[in-house]
Amino acid sequence: MLRKPWMTYLCCAAVLMFAVMIAGCPAQTPEEGAEVPPPDPAAGDMEAQPAEDTGAEQASFEWTAEPTVDMIPSGPIRGEMNGKPFEAKTVRIEKSDDGTFELTISNTAVEGDDPTAMITNDDAWQLTFTGTEAETGEWTWTVEQEKDFDKEHVYYWYQQENDEGPMSVNYDWGAALQITDWTLEDPDPNADTFSTILGNVKGKVALVMDDDEKSWVAGEFDAIYYEW
Repeated sequence: MLRKPWMTYLCCAAVLMFAVMIAGCPAQTPEEGAEVPPPDPAAGDMEAQPAEDTGAEQASFEWTAEPTVDMIPSGPIRGEMNGKPFEAKTVRIEKSDDGTFELTISNTAVEGDDPTAMITNDDAWQLTFTGTEAETGEWTWTVEQEKDFDKEHVYYWYQQENDEGPMSVNYDWGAALQITDWTLEDPDPNADTFSTILGNVKGKVALVMDDDEKSWVAGEFDAIYYEW
């Protein structure tokens, strides 16, 4: 028996629809020259990007025979001692009986609650300078400059291997010191400290030693001010 034409048409249409459903519709592509909209982060279109590194390293300091205050970088004191990296952990200023002040920069933190406690087995720099208590100011010394050893001096010491004790290093030196804030406070007679805390000193410093390794330290400090 002959099939009617409309039955043939329906069969063909059903087969075509089934083929389209299996293959899926082709993705539309933008016409050549058409403007493509930017990806929408809210819709999840943006690819993951590495986080921007906003941390800035401390500015470097290069050894010089004529250091100045403007050369001192911001950030904690650090440098090189005897050919090895140096990083300050304790900075203190001691008032001496002869009218001078001793700025000590140690690579070892103070143990306990007493900021004036003695530090042993450390590597450290020391600057002796003359100034007026509680007054701010700037001091500079070049390596070639003649200096009064009793009033101004720089040296460093480091721990030797095999427990041979500290080695003191004294060569021609230069320095730049700026004190921006020098505050005094009344001594606490009940303070449980080895010495008397007199106040606080803030500023920045650079010390250079004309040794074979061209040792140096430079940076900012917030130091306790005390006397024995």
